[in-house]
Amino acid sequence: MKKIKLKPWQNKLLSGLLTILAATLISFVLIRLMPGDFLDLRATELVQQQGLPYATAYKIASTQYNYDPSVPVWRQTGTLGS
Repeated sequence: MKKIKLKPWQNKLLSGLLTILAATLISFVLIRLMPGDFLDLRATELVQQQGLPYATAYKIASTQYNYDPSVPVWRQTGTLGS
């Protein structure tokens, strides 16, 4: 098998892109592995501050963060930044 030799700028570009990809994936996984539910915390704040029923507050929190915990993780990756 022949080894591919890259030009220095191609090597730097490839290294940079791989670093960005790795950082993104690590961040995504670590956020998903954190204990607790940030929507629950936000919903509890809304219940205390505005006196809303918990179900309504949870729906508002979900809308504010554009996050639906019932969507599988593999589908959530496509909604990052939208």
